[in-house]
Amino acid sequence: MYGYVDRAGNLVIPLQFKDAWQFSEARAVVKVDRQYGYIAPDGSIAIPLTFDGAFNFSEGLARVRQGQKWGFIDAQGDWVIEPEFDYAADFSEGRAVVLQGSNWVYIDRTGTVAITGDFAYAADFSEGFAAIQKGGQYGYIDLTGEIVIAPTFQNAGPFLESLARVQIDQRWAFITPAGTFLTAP
Repeated sequence: MYGYVDRAGNLVIPLQFKDAWQFSEARAVVKVDRQYGYIAPDGSIAIPLTFDGAFNFSEGLARVRQGQKWGFIDAQGDWVIEPEFDYAADFSEGRAVVLQGSNWVYIDRTGTVAITGDFAYAADFSEGFAAIQKGGQYGYIDLTGEIVIAPTFQNAGPFLESLARVQIDQRWAFITPAGTFLTAP
C-alpha cells in the first residue's frame, strides 16, 4: 500500500493506495483496486477513480485510458480530447504524439491533427524538435512538422540543453540543432 509523506517524513496521506505517483500540477495519479484517478495535495479525491490507465498532468492535460483507447482530461476530470487513440504520449510544447492504427501523428490541445508524416515512430518534442523514424532511420522534425535534420541515424534522443544524442555506425555522438556533430561518432 502507498501513501504520502511531507518533506519532514511525516505521514500526511495514509497508506491506502495500490499505486501512487508523485504530484504534478497539483494532482497525483492513484490506483485503488483496478481503477486509476487523481488526488489533490490534501489527499481528497480530485478526479474519481474511473480510468483503466492514467499518467501525470503535463501542460494542463493528463492522458488517460478507458478500455483500450487513450484520451486527455483537464484538472477537473472533464474530457478535453475523447479516448480515441491506440496510444498517446504526454503533451510537450503544445503537441502530443498519438497512435491512430499504425500512424503516428501529433495533435494539438483540441485533438486536431497538427503534424502528419509517414513515421514508423515519433517522440515527444523537446526544445522545438522531435525525433522521428522514417525508412528505418531517425531524424528530427520541428513544431511545424518539417524535417529539419534528415533521418540518417540508427537511434536518436531528445534535445537537452541544445544537444541530442544520436547513434550512427553503432557509435554514439552529440549533435547540435543545426545537425552538426559536436563529437565525432
